[in-house]
Amino acid sequence: MIVLLTVLAFQMAYSQGGSAEEYQAPVVRPFEPTGAIDAAQGDAPPTSARATPDRPVTVDGYQRSYEAPQSDGEVAYQRGVIQAEMNADALSGPLDGTWLVRDGAGRTVLRLVLNDRGGGRPVEGAWMTDPASGRHAAGVIGPLTQDGARIT
Repeated sequence: MIVLLTVLAFQMAYSQGGSAEEYQAPVVRPFEPTGAIDAAQGDAPPTSARATPDRPVTVDGYQRSYEAPQSDGEVAYQRGVIQAEMNADALSGPLDGTWLVRDGAGRTVLRLVLNDRGGGRPVEGAWMTDPASGRHAAGVIGPLTQDGARIT
C-alpha cells in the first residue's frame, strides 16, 4: 500500500512538472486503405488461388508453400501496413523503445520504456526493477534532454 501511494505521489509530481506540450494525435496515421485495393491492376489476367488437392498430400511430399498465394488486396494491405510502420519509426528519436540496464555481470538491473519523439523534444518514460531481482519498484523518467552523447 505504501509503495502504491509513493508511486502515485511520484506520478502526481511528475505530471505537474512534466512537459508543457499538450497531447496531439500522431502525424502518422495507421494504414487506411482507400478505394478498391482488391482489384488487380495492369494488363495481366488475375491469377487464381491454388486448386484444392484431389488426393491427400503428405508432409514429406509437399514441396511448396503451405499457404495459397496472397490476393492483390492482401498484398496491397501488407505493403500499406509496412509503410505506415516505417513512417512512424522515422518520427521516433534514437532513444525510443524498451531498454534493459545491466550490471557488470550481465544481470538486468532496470527495465526502461522511453518515449523519444525526436526533434530535440524531451524524452519521457518509465522504469521498473527487474522482477527476477526480488525487489519491486517503479517510477517515471523525464523530461530528459539529449545533447550529443550526454543525457540530462
